Amino acid sequence: MAPTDDPKEEPPYRFMIPLPREEQRLPPTPEACSCDLSKLLYHVYSGLPIFSRDMLQNIARQLECILRFPLNPQAPGGGPVVHIPDLRRDMVRWELETGAVTGGQSRVGEPHLQYCGIATLMRPGNIQNSPRIAMCPIRVAYSIQPILELWLGPSAAQEATAKETFKNEVSAWQRTRACKHLQSLFRGRRMPKITKIVAIGLPPIMRQPTHEMFVRPTKVHALIIAIRDVLLRCGHGYKKDQELPPPLYDQIKRGPPGPHGGGSEGDLPANSRSPSPDSTEDPTNTPGLPTVIRLWRERLYSQPIVDGPISPQEATPSSNSNDNAANSATSANDNNAQGDQARQNDSQGRMNCFVQNPLYSESDERFLAAVGITVVPDPWGFLEIDDTTLVISLDPLLPVREIVSDIAMPAVFLCNTATWPQRDVDIREWINSQQY
Repeated sequence: MAPTDDPKEEPPYRFMIPLPREEQRLPPTPEACSCDLSKLLYHVYSGLPIFSRDMLQNIARQLECILRFPLNPQAPGGGPVVHIPDLRRDMVRWELETGAVTGGQSRVGEPHLQYCGIATLMRPGNIQNSPRIAMCPIRVAYSIQPILELWLGPSAAQEATAKETFKNEVSAWQRTRACKHLQSLFRGRRMPKITKIVAIGLPPIMRQPTHEMFVRPTKVHALIIAIRDVLLRCGHGYKKDQELPPPLYDQIKRGPPGPHGGGSEGDLPANSRSPSPDSTEDPTNTPGLPTVIRLWRERLYSQPIVDGPISPQEATPSSNSNDNAANSATSANDNNAQGDQARQNDSQGRMNCFVQNPLYSESDERFLAAVGITVVPDPWGFLEIDDTTLVISLDPLLPVREIVSDIAMPAVFLCNTATWPQRDVDIREWINSQQY
């Protein structure tokens, strides 16, 4: 991307997906579009996986190699390149453009991956508008950042506000009906032992400028700590004297350089690789289907993700103030006992908590590391998922469920579902009933 002085060429969005160079040499013909659509329909309706663990590992190794051994864009061989296979098994070449300056004094940020599920690939006009990348489920994207923003981090007041809000949200989560329901679910349902939590696509915390916008990012990250405490109380995780395994990203980074950077494929633990179809393992030892927990949230409505804290009146209805005061005192004692029990169990058990989002800043990484959450680069969060993992995905627009179902079988999947309000449903039904 060449620098430009025309501010009108500045993209009106903060994210962009530049087309590969081969796109200009492949004009969309009707025959090619029809053939690609037929291949896509066959791939979808045949139940073939769109994503694979080998694909993610290959892309992760390429990105790690580029970070460890950066190339000079002015060199004869060009700048760094990432090769990603599409559903036609053709290699799509992506030339990284990190550091280029666009109009309006903005800079192209670090590359990250954009995952396209079935809904995106089947979108009308996808093949006609971009035939070269229409069959590519993983694409390279960039964040567009103003140059001044690269040097300005959160203030001390914002960090203090985030820490205080996070502490309050963890306490609030432990008093919710949903937290108690999860605790009874984990104790009463037969499931494999959970050793780690992986959250994908949670919003960053330190990028929000005001206190009001701190609430939701801190709330969803406090959910990780609350669920971790529930799992430790139910006997999951590692014991205090056991050493937590390091992230796969650190294992590969410390290993000998491989063909794509980092350690060789044999350095990955056995539970991080997909089972071979020709494996002779006992079928009775294979894990069952994951436990799916849905959190319902209406679209366009400012409702909480789950029920709020249980008030004393809701816990034990009473008709006079004395009973209310007694109930309040009892509830406070129960909450204190829960907090003491949680701290006691935390000292007896340990569990890895990983989050993946390319928008995390260094301030986010420091803040999350202080509360026991490790930020892993994309796509290492997906590679961490195995049959002893609890996966959290609260963004219905991300195809996390499709990716996870293709590459792993986690123990528990905690997801969010956006529902349409009745008003929008009535409008859509009226529009569909009209004759054009």
